[in-house]
Amino acid sequence: MSNTDDIQSIGSTDRVRRTLLRRSLIITTILLAAALIYSVFQIVRFHEQVAFLQKQGAELETEYRNHKGEQRRVFYEDAPGRLFIPGPVLRYQRSLIGVHLTRSPRISEAETDQFFELLTKFPRIKWVTLEGFHINQQRASALARLKQIESLALRNCTIDESCLATLLERNDLKYFSLADSKFNETELAVFRKQPARDTLRSLSLSNCPVTDQTANLICGCNQLIFLELDGTRISDKGVKILARLPSLKVLVLDHTDVTDSGVAYLSATPHLVELSLSNTSTSDEMLESLQLEIPALRVSDD
Repeated sequence: MSNTDDIQSIGSTDRVRRTLLRRSLIITTILLAAALIYSVFQIVRFHEQVAFLQKQGAELETEYRNHKGEQRRVFYEDAPGRLFIPGPVLRYQRSLIGVHLTRSPRISEAETDQFFELLTKFPRIKWVTLEGFHINQQRASALARLKQIESLALRNCTIDESCLATLLERNDLKYFSLADSKFNETELAVFRKQPARDTLRSLSLSNCPVTDQTANLICGCNQLIFLELDGTRISDKGVKILARLPSLKVLVLDHTDVTDSGVAYLSATPHLVELSLSNTSTSDEMLESLQLEIPALRVSDD
């Protein structure tokens, strides 16, 4: 009798094991299918978002490593593929690194807002160039959510009050351009604060409504290497302040009121290697004197 009970017990145990195994396989299959469906959904959504950006006329960039292991920056459509990896999957994996868009009259305000919000869906974006846009708080907040951004160019844009603070107080920008844009000069006070003060390497304020006050506002940017102030109202007084920037290497002062008096202050900027003074009142004698003090300096005053 005990043998019969043992056999029945073993049979029952085997059935339980087979049942548990089948359930495990079913659950695993369901989880794998769900993961696959979700991955396909993510890839499809990614390409739909990319298609919207391209429809607005945006130029998109990505990065890839070549056969030498070097990181290359190329247009999104031109990045080479890899064997056995479908193009849509590969492009999703690389994501977008750079976005460049010039405002077109055919783009509605609603589409513009959608464009800015859509940028936040690409967390790996490092470079953004926008031309001709109105930057309000909503759009500035969207740009501020790009945590990996290194370079931001807002060219020929109109920027609302407090938007520069929104942009710069949250990002560790290295390269920033406001060339040809309209904004209140006092907004540049954000450069006195971290992180902008400690991370900025390049700043372009070409043809912006700025004066010597700006020199006071950016003089604490000790990492600043490149500075464009052409077409502004900067004067000798401002240059005296800028000469104290310890890392400055390139200074562009074309079409300003800078004179020999201002140039003389630059002898205190030993790392300066390039100075542009086209259409200013500076003399050849002063520039030659400055080059004697800074032998590595290249001067352009055509």
